[in-house]
Amino acid sequence: MKRRTLGALAAAAGVGALGACAKKADSGSGDTGVVDMTMTTWSSDPTLLKTWNGAADEFRKTHPRLGKFTIQQMPFDQYDAQLTIQLSGSKPPDLGFIQAQDTTAWHDAGVLYDIRSMKDDPDAAWSDVLPASYQYTTDDSGALWSFPTVSAAHVMYYNKTAFDKAKVDSPDELFAKDAWTWENLRRVSKELVESGVVKYGYDIQQFTTGLPGYIDRGFGAHYWPNGDTCGLTDPKSVAAIQFIHDMRFVDNSMAHPGSTANFPTGDTGITVGSTSFMGQLSDSSFDWSIMPQPKGDVPYNPGLAQAFFSVFANGQDPKLATELLMAIVSADTMNKLDGLLIGPRKAQLAEIPAVINKAHPNVTVADAKRAAVDPQSSATADPPLVNSVQVNTVIKPIIEGLWTADADIAKVLAAASAAATPLLKA
Repeated sequence: MKRRTLGALAAAAGVGALGACAKKADSGSGDTGVVDMTMTTWSSDPTLLKTWNGAADEFRKTHPRLGKFTIQQMPFDQYDAQLTIQLSGSKPPDLGFIQAQDTTAWHDAGVLYDIRSMKDDPDAAWSDVLPASYQYTTDDSGALWSFPTVSAAHVMYYNKTAFDKAKVDSPDELFAKDAWTWENLRRVSKELVESGVVKYGYDIQQFTTGLPGYIDRGFGAHYWPNGDTCGLTDPKSVAAIQFIHDMRFVDNSMAHPGSTANFPTGDTGITVGSTSFMGQLSDSSFDWSIMPQPKGDVPYNPGLAQAFFSVFANGQDPKLATELLMAIVSADTMNKLDGLLIGPRKAQLAEIPAVINKAHPNVTVADAKRAAVDPQSSATADPPLVNSVQVNTVIKPIIEGLWTADADIAKVLAAASAAATPLLKA
């Protein structure tokens, strides 16, 4: 595969010709000066930010070279573009989040530092880390370029109060009858809206006009098999996207493009998201709980949603940044997050149900286990997408054509596939 420069990624992301990587920093070459460090993230959850700042404060007590620690938040939909600009500048960030599908692209651009030293650090508890969580961020040499801070099947949230008022089969009732399926989710979403109790029946967090997540696994679809092949024209992919399209434009149970559902306000019956989303529901005016993702007509295989922490090779001191990262993702730090992030450690998984219940008593231990832990045994991660930034940039305006009432789903996907396929082989 052709090696991509950061300049190529910048051009693909539409942020201008920024040139190649900034001058590579020395990887901790005996410098004894104080180093201010910046960490990037798309999260704005106050508990996460407080915990990460606290971890840095504790780290500084034993590593006085760490100066000011700044967490920089960027909007999720602008994250790649803004990160590319910063990594190409004179003061790149030192560490930060990267999206799972982008790990190959960032690695091939040469911007990720090898953090294999984490494997030998007691705080990383590497023997407890599930191998499936990092299979796409390592190689045969033992290099490790990202740590899977989040590695979990997202859960389904449902508004119990709305279901009670509408007298519609609840997800919990359907699960008890082994009928918690995507087809029944569609049915009850439509019935909720028709009852007038909620404005929207179902919502996918952070989805507007791209490729809908989660539902593809229910149809046995894979948009990018092996990360280097286009599966958009597969009949299973067409069927999955047609399903969501019809929920939007036939059932009117999902928000149309230009409108936004907001589950925390009570305007939506069901949504899907990470466990960190619970933090937005602490003061909700309605009763809610969580469920596993529904079943489809194929073997149960929910997607393993992942987010990674990486150290950037062009930062001021990647070696010190790696040591700081160990503190931020340590088992001790993760245990302070009240289940907001489900990581890849076996010990943490066992404790998650009780942690979630303590933070959110409306979610029973049994429900938390059923929704957040049990699916882990069936979930698998998608391989990172080759040339992800370029592919997503090229297909974005094409894919937007899916989300009109009269869209020809198969035709639009064929056009997107024709545009993406050459890039997958580059």
